[in-house]
Amino acid sequence: MRLRFLWTPLILAAPLVASAAPTAIPVDSPAACSACHGAIVTEWGESMHASAHADSDPLFAAMRDLRMKKQGAAVGDKCNQCHTPRSVDNPDAPEGKVGVGCATCHLSTAVDTSAPSRGAARITFADDGVMRGPHDLAAGASPVHGTGPAAAHIADGQTICLACHGEVANPKGAPTCTTGAELSDDAGSCASCHMPMVDGPGTVTVTSRDQHRSHAFLGPHRAWLQDDPSFLKGAVAMNASWAGQTVSVVLENNAGHAFPTGFPGRVAIVKAVGKDASGAMVWTNWATNPMKESPESVLGKLYVDAAGKPILPPFADKLARDSRLTGGESRTVTYTVPDTVKAVELRLVYLLLPAPAAQALGVTDLPEAKPTVLHSASLTR
Repeated sequence: MRLRFLWTPLILAAPLVASAAPTAIPVDSPAACSACHGAIVTEWGESMHASAHADSDPLFAAMRDLRMKKQGAAVGDKCNQCHTPRSVDNPDAPEGKVGVGCATCHLSTAVDTSAPSRGAARITFADDGVMRGPHDLAAGASPVHGTGPAAAHIADGQTICLACHGEVANPKGAPTCTTGAELSDDAGSCASCHMPMVDGPGTVTVTSRDQHRSHAFLGPHRAWLQDDPSFLKGAVAMNASWAGQTVSVVLENNAGHAFPTGFPGRVAIVKAVGKDASGAMVWTNWATNPMKESPESVLGKLYVDAAGKPILPPFADKLARDSRLTGGESRTVTYTVPDTVKAVELRLVYLLLPAPAAQALGVTDLPEAKPTVLHSASLTR
């Protein structure tokens, strides 16, 4: 597991003093927020928001570098809109190295999700020192920054998220990241799943609430970086049965959007292995290439070039196949097994990017390039 940097509380030279005019604090430094919001900053430190900068996310860095090599340096500026939104023009400045920090959401005054660009280009940032949130706070409630009414684009648990996690197409118009367009009518807000309520106050100074929304921003990377696949497992269920020569695998999407979603290279694959009475493998649904040997076993997107050959999403001419589960969908995949098979082992595995993409990006040795098992089942005749 790769070690992650967790922000530690800021040591103050003198106690905080309340005043009508907020004391200036470095709003782009989560460490400055930790003195009052220590639990939240620690949670954020485990999130991919804290690792949004290329120095902290090797998969993003590899893709960005390849895109800049093939498509020009301007591509990097587009990446910065979401990955270093508080320092788009200088991503290696301190406020850029933070990634998606506190100020990205809490210093925002409005979000225009209809804007063609994403990330910072959709967000209006304030310069008044007022840190906005989902709750109404009286002016002067904080001794170190401005406070005021709840911000609707934060309180709804979704609008600020869709500034980056909406939808985008590649330069040739092929849809790539499309999470916002996939949301089902009964999905709830983004925060309802990705920021669940946890015990403890969010601040030690101005609230009496005994719970707050987790700022770990739960997502698939936790399965690799925190060795915690529970959130990812909860997004999909797998049940299996065997009748005659047919093994049936039922996959049910419990997420409020497509599964998998986010970066278009993410993929989930059913792997089935049949064994005879001696325990020797005598059948499998695919051996080396699931897309060719058992495409019904693959949940993901397939992008192709003008000649119809698979290619990385940013360089594709079109999206040729989208076999992901839609929000709330239940799908049954069946396999016909030979009579010699007496037991079947089933696994649903998840990859942040498929093996060909990992090879193209040169990241095959990274832990994040390895599959994680979401569900498994054993069946016998």
